[in-house]
Amino acid sequence: YLFPLLLWSSWAWAAEEHDDFLRQFVVGEYQIVGKPPDAKTTYLGHATIQTSGSQLVIKRTIAGKTWVAQGRIERTHEDVRVLRIRFLRDQAPIEQTCLISSDLDNDARITCYSYPPHAKTPDPGLEAYFPVKP
Repeated sequence: YLFPLLLWSSWAWAAEEHDDFLRQFVVGEYQIVGKPPDAKTTYLGHATIQTSGSQLVIKRTIAGKTWVAQGRIERTHEDVRVLRIRFLRDQAPIEQTCLISSDLDNDARITCYSYPPHAKTPDPGLEAYFPVKP
């Protein structure tokens, strides 16, 4: 009985360490390129990502309007870790599911699908976050 418990606890500890690493990895300033769900127009913007405990706070500014969003590192059904961002746009909830990778400078590169969380859309929004160098 002890071996499976030890195995499970070491796996859980390693998973939490990986989540902590990803949370710290995405912290920073970004330029955003994107398009809203169900639209053909594109936009440019700016975002900052900061930690707040086990969560992330994302401030997104697009066309002079700022949204504050909550983000978390979550696991998909295939145990892939994604950044999930939730915010209100014009009083409507929007959710983003984002893949986290690194660019050639080993900075975070974030690409997202945007959609209303409880409705199907044939044309989800898209966003790419590019790190801003100091």
